[in-house]
Amino acid sequence: RKGPPAMFTVVDISQYLGEHFGFSVIAAAITAYFASAVLHLASGVVSRLLAPTYNTLPLIDQERWSSGINRGTVGLFLAMHGVAALYQGIPDNDIAHGSSELLQHTAGFALGFFVFETRDSLNMFYAHGIVEETLMKHHILGIVLYLSTLLTGCYHFLVCIVLIQEFSAPFVHIGWILTKCKLDNHWVWDLNQVQSSSACETQGETHTFTDKYTERGRRGREGERER
Repeated sequence: RKGPPAMFTVVDISQYLGEHFGFSVIAAAITAYFASAVLHLASGVVSRLLAPTYNTLPLIDQERWSSGINRGTVGLFLAMHGVAALYQGIPDNDIAHGSSELLQHTAGFALGFFVFETRDSLNMFYAHGIVEETLMKHHILGIVLYLSTLLTGCYHFLVCIVLIQEFSAPFVHIGWILTKCKLDNHWVWDLNQVQSSSACETQGETHTFTDKYTERGRRGREGERER
C-alpha cells in the first residue's frame, strides 16, 4: 500500500527555519513584529489621552502619528544596535562570512520590523488609499536584504552597522508631530531640525567610516597572516 503523498508540513518549515536561522533569531524577528504592533497601538491610546492635538486630527493623520512614534522608537533602538555592532568590530572570520550572536539577532530584529512596516504601509493603502511608494520600496528592500543575509550567513556585519542611519528616524517624525501641533515656529522645532540634520550627516559619515574601517581591518588581518 502506498503511503500518504509528500506534504510540506509545519515540522518541515520549522526544521528549515531552524537550520538556516536558528530559533533564537526567529524569536528576535517575531519579537520585533509584535513589539512594533503593541507600540503602534499603545502610542495611539496614550496620545489620545495626553495629546489634545491628536484628537483633532483626521483618522489618516492619527495613523501617521502612531506609525511615526513606532518608527522613530524602533529606529533608534536599531541604530543603537548598529553602533554596538560597530564597536564590537569585524567578526573573526571576515567581513563577508563572519558573524556573532549580536549581529544575527540584530538582523533578525530588523527583519521583523521591516515586515511590520510593510504591513503598515499596505494598511495605509487599503484603508485610506494612500500610496507610500518610497517607504514601501524601502521596507521591501529591507526585507529582501535581511532575509538574504540571514539565509546565506553573509555580510551580517555590514547590514547591522548600516542601521546607524536609523538615528534620523525619531527626528523626522518629531518634526512632523511638532508641525501638526503648530509648533513649527517654536525653538523646539528648530532644535529638532538641527538634530535631524546632524543625524543625516552621520549617515554619510557612517558610510565613509565603514569603508575605511573595514579596509583597515582587512589589511590588519592580512598582516597577521603574513607574520
